[in-house]
Amino acid sequence: MELLFKIVICDGDAAVSENIYKQVLEAAAQNDCKCLITQLYSGKELTDFCKDNSVDIIFMDIDMPDSLKSGNVKEANMESFNAVKQLQAKYPETEFVFVSAYEELAYQSFRYRPFSFVIKRDLHMLSEDLGVLFRKINERKTGNSLFHLTVGDKTYTINTYEIAYFKSDKHYTRSYTEGGKEKSYRLAITDVYKQLKELNFIYVHRSYLVNCKYIKYFDTQNVILLNDLIISVTRDEDKLREAQGIFGRYKRSLR
Repeated sequence: MELLFKIVICDGDAAVSENIYKQVLEAAAQNDCKCLITQLYSGKELTDFCKDNSVDIIFMDIDMPDSLKSGNVKEANMESFNAVKQLQAKYPETEFVFVSAYEELAYQSFRYRPFSFVIKRDLHMLSEDLGVLFRKINERKTGNSLFHLTVGDKTYTINTYEIAYFKSDKHYTRSYTEGGKEKSYRLAITDVYKQLKELNFIYVHRSYLVNCKYIKYFDTQNVILLNDLIISVTRDEDKLREAQGIFGRYKRSLR
């Protein structure tokens, strides 16, 4: 199975962005990884992009150019860190690599748990970090992600990491990835749930089974996925409490 690493480089300096871009491509080739790389140039572009896209790795300049309009470097740094904090809350599996021209920001950045901190004059040091980071994400994506759904004499092998949700369709259950890729299985969604609820899938509606990893927002009315699909929540109080319990355990496991 070939994995796709979704990567964002967010830096207001085009030359720095291109340098990181080239190093990512080289590291990807060395580690047999396929990457989809997006280059952005401001904090606003980054937050807007992440509203509609999941990302595996973000290379982020702490001194975003839109923030620097204030003229206060310290304030600009805090605005960047706050943006990171918000993104981490929504997308806890995304890895951050901080990039900065200011070495003194390294200690301050540690509270935001970046994978690494790189000074712009030492970008050549990214190479080793990238290899470790690719392997870490690869292990997370592939480790225990293949599951064998079995009902009667039928067995289906699925990748639980890639599936965003299941939807019931009469005698079939259909799985969907975040990008909309679909597969059909001839079994009831209740049979799917019995086997997958221990793998952080929650029964939010009689027709929908959702992977906690792909949830952007969850309350007693709706579940909103990362691709902005809105699913009405079940009115069955017992099922809702069970779903909330599984989702809560999943969120705590990421801390």
